[in-house]
Amino acid sequence: MYMRCFRMVCSSVLIVLLGIGLTAVGCKAISNRLTHWKMLDESALADPIQAVGGDAFVFSPRLADTPLTRKQLAAASPQMLAAYYAPIFVQQRINSQALKYPYPAEYDTIGQAHLRYDDKGKLKAYVAGAPKVYVIFKQPILEGHPHVQITYTAWYPAHPRMKGFDTEAADIDSCVVRVTLDADHVPLFYETIMACGCFHKVFVERHIEEAARQTFGAPETGKKYSVEKTLKDDIDWEVAG
Repeated sequence: MYMRCFRMVCSSVLIVLLGIGLTAVGCKAISNRLTHWKMLDESALADPIQAVGGDAFVFSPRLADTPLTRKQLAAASPQMLAAYYAPIFVQQRINSQALKYPYPAEYDTIGQAHLRYDDKGKLKAYVAGAPKVYVIFKQPILEGHPHVQITYTAWYPAHPRMKGFDTEAADIDSCVVRVTLDADHVPLFYETIMACGCFHKVFVERHIEEAARQTFGAPETGKKYSVEKTLKDDIDWEVAG
């Protein structure tokens, strides 16, 4: 995934929203504020490290020597598909000690998820150890047809405090990538999201957008793509590319 993972934990925000009984319209407004962050453009693919500032950690799976054909993909096992579509994580590296609120450099590196008991005897999650990306392989029914969905989750040791009052700060953090495949195990669309549910973005294949344009016409006012629809009293499905 050629962009910096923007990470956030929303528990305290959700508690506040539930406490004041915010309506769907209010939730949608807050969702817009949480999701309208600057995306890297296609030029980032040529030099992803430069795109995130010139210095980065690169977490890359073992890549296939040659691309698989559609026939090979259709016959591929879950293990093969999970390995074939595994994303590359490019994490911006900065001098965190020079910030107004310094934090340990390891907070910007992914690790392994663990559980342990705290001083009060309650289970507590923590992230440590060598880099590891976790995979979930599922085949849900979408519009009456089975579709493979592969979810990749990278865990970080913490989301550090970045400002005086920072509701995003948390003991652990994560970045999630999900790919949904067609009947031949070829990608239909990709999604990025935080484990808390914030910053949900969808990236569709070109033929999906072309089919939507033929069916529904030009994009709605305020939308860039025909697959995007405004939902009444709900949060829109935001397509980022």
